[in-house]
Amino acid sequence: MFAVMGYLSDNKQLLAGLCTAKKHLNPKGVFIFDGWFGPAVLSQKPEKRRHEYEDGQNTVVRKVTPSLDPINQTVTVHYDISVNRNGKIIKQMQENHVMRFMFVQEMTLLMQSVGLKLVHYCPFLEPDGQLSTDTWNATFVAQKEP
Repeated sequence: MFAVMGYLSDNKQLLAGLCTAKKHLNPKGVFIFDGWFGPAVLSQKPEKRRHEYEDGQNTVVRKVTPSLDPINQTVTVHYDISVNRNGKIIKQMQENHVMRFMFVQEMTLLMQSVGLKLVHYCPFLEPDGQLSTDTWNATFVAQKEP
């Protein structure tokens, strides 16, 4: 979980991930994963965020700056994290996470191409819910075709 399949940001990587999942399934076995839902990403747009966490001695500041690439269906999420003590930065880290967002028809086609069938999709942790442009995280359930 935690949108791990979204880290497979291009088609070749995602197909390889689906093939690997299928290889480990029993006949009619299911593969459940979550990811960012494309209609919500495009509708709501990723936003800059800033969070502070304090433990009494240190303050950790995490700044998140997303960059949307609608053509490649990715969001590059830049993290800038600093640890401050007494007003001074004592540690600083930066990293980028490239995340793919997904669409139902696309996942249906990709799964079919590797011998999986999309049997269910829903909002994350809401198996009876319906996806919408307000649903950022979606759950996909695939079954190995016999």
